[in-house]
Amino acid sequence: MIPQQIIQELITSDKFIAWNRNVEQAAQTAQVYPQSRLEYKGRIYTNLMVDEKHFSPTELAEAWGVSAETIRILFRNEPGVLRLPSQQASRNKREYVSIKIPQSVAERVHKKFSAVPQ
Repeated sequence: MIPQQIIQELITSDKFIAWNRNVEQAAQTAQVYPQSRLEYKGRIYTNLMVDEKHFSPTELAEAWGVSAETIRILFRNEPGVLRLPSQQASRNKREYVSIKIPQSVAERVHKKFSAVPQ
């Protein structure tokens, strides 16, 4: 469950409110590429997420006008977020996990939190 203060921080951010319009404008001017095909051991897979922009928490925090920690909390359990464990972890050091947020996931979450209550 997402804390109420995180939701409040989002809905009061001017950058968060304007973000979806900026993404739509960028998508209209961007060149469209054909769907990616990945070959692996004789099978062909298609994956639209391969060609998507993936945001770091810092990039998305800057675009939405909130803190990077807010983004980490918001996307902690969100399906579709890439979780990349650190390369080396020892007994004495904590293992870190980096996240990358696909644009489609960011758009889904943005839509969910920018919806006007009826």
